[in-house]
Amino acid sequence: MFNEYIKTDIEINGYQAKVIDKQKIPLFLNDRNIKQKFKLKMIQQAIELNFLEVGFVYLPNNIENFQWYPVFIYYFESGPEFVFYSKSWMCRDCGYWTGPILIHQIYRESFFTCEEIKELKQKIDLLFPRRKCPQCNHLLQGNPILLENR
Repeated sequence: MFNEYIKTDIEINGYQAKVIDKQKIPLFLNDRNIKQKFKLKMIQQAIELNFLEVGFVYLPNNIENFQWYPVFIYYFESGPEFVFYSKSWMCRDCGYWTGPILIHQIYRESFFTCEEIKELKQKIDLLFPRRKCPQCNHLLQGNPILLENR
């Protein structure tokens, strides 16, 4: 379906993933078959974000048309992880807005099972340490990585 756009196949936390070649993203975005199957807003955003890769994770238990789920991939020193990117984040306690952030996929639209989350929690807490709000000093929801200079 989209193999001609793939740079590499990788495994992340037990899931098969395909990483899109950044040079082929414009062709990928103009492919009629791709447009019909996927929401492409996230992939368009990735063109601007040089520090993130865009890929698809294989979810074998889903309906055939939804077995490939689009994801952002960030490469830590310990290896790649599925992440969610947002241009801003708000503290639930005081309403303070931060700049752009990354959070692990388990804190967003997670495809991980509860058992997998329990197994990954310690690893994720090392990669995404708890952060306090710069204004009220309460813990921010979702263990975000604040991206000050991105």
